[in-house]
Amino acid sequence: MVNMQIEGFEELKNDFRKYGIEAEKAIKRGIDRTAIACETDAKRRLAGELGGKRRIKLNRLRASVHAELGKNTSNPQQNTFRPDKNSKPEDGEFGIAVAKDEAYVGTNVEYGSVIEYGSPPHDIFPKNVQALHWRGEDGEDHFAGKVSHPGFAGMSFMGFAAVNQQTKLTGRVTEELNKLIT
Repeated sequence: MVNMQIEGFEELKNDFRKYGIEAEKAIKRGIDRTAIACETDAKRRLAGELGGKRRIKLNRLRASVHAELGKNTSNPQQNTFRPDKNSKPEDGEFGIAVAKDEAYVGTNVEYGSVIEYGSPPHDIFPKNVQALHWRGEDGEDHFAGKVSHPGFAGMSFMGFAAVNQQTKLTGRVTEELNKLIT
């Protein structure tokens, strides 16, 4: 999951207290817009855009990346993730309480962290079958009792999205607050 914070957030809320609930809603709109933008950036990165390497096998991971927006959200899409007919159980919510002035972006697909951070070289063995099976690029079937995986350096998609959107968070909140005073 992505963690971004606005320094001085509580002071900002206090400065705008005279605008009442409208100031809190404006701040929330800025937070929600940034969370949705992080979701979009992460998905685009997994799709091979924004400097990511296109990996056809990541479609399921890409579909699972979603933003969970806090309750009483200013955005009618409280949870932007909508499972499709091919979704599996782990494509659901994060299972955490999201405060009204927070939003979380991430995936709960178990191999997401391997794609984000990489993995060391390791051996792969068959489970519940006698041999591993795959179809090579040549179209031929291959079988093996063990495969030595060379490891994977990782391809940051969530961290990339967070860094890409971090500076925009404050701008979005400022833009929303300026709508109150202009």
